[in-house]
Amino acid sequence: MSVSQMWPSYAWAAVVAVAIVAAVWTAMKVREPRPVLPAQHVAGAALVGLFGWEGLFQLPGALMGYLNLIAGLGDVSGDEAQQAYVAALALFAIGAAFAVVGILRRRTWGAVLGIGLAAAVVVMIAIVMIQTISMVGSAIGDDAYLSFALGSVGQRAIPALAAIVLLAWPFLRRRAPRAEEPDWPTAPAPAESR
Repeated sequence: MSVSQMWPSYAWAAVVAVAIVAAVWTAMKVREPRPVLPAQHVAGAALVGLFGWEGLFQLPGALMGYLNLIAGLGDVSGDEAQQAYVAALALFAIGAAFAVVGILRRRTWGAVLGIGLAAAVVVMIAIVMIQTISMVGSAIGDDAYLSFALGSVGQRAIPALAAIVLLAWPFLRRRAPRAEEPDWPTAPAPAESR
């Protein structure tokens, strides 16, 4: 397996690892839950859960591909890259479940993990598109590649970008400064009539 075929697996594993490390670091620094659960976080958690389900669904096929690679049938170069991909896919699926629970329990680390995993989806879509262009090139034709690219972007990248925005939005929006309340004179309460 050439370097051009192995780098996507390592890149995917690196992005998933960075997402997990960022969440662990956030969990150590921010221990208090957020005071409220924003609606954006609920929607973002649903998208992260969907990505986790997709990862879990892909895991058996990736594992079988790895086992076929190391079964002793010919050259096994690239098995480390496939192993990294399978391990990252398993961590992705498990991480997505943790992210959803963390988000719904109002933990900041859950949102950070969700953002990182959604970013991993975007990175993987970009990698697959680049790899498809470089490996297959003009063999598939412009129409077939355009259909593949639009499907990948529309079905996976745009929802992942939406998850990033939804999970980051409550942290990024600034609270409007409250105007000081005027010091209105208070009128005495009317006496009760008998």
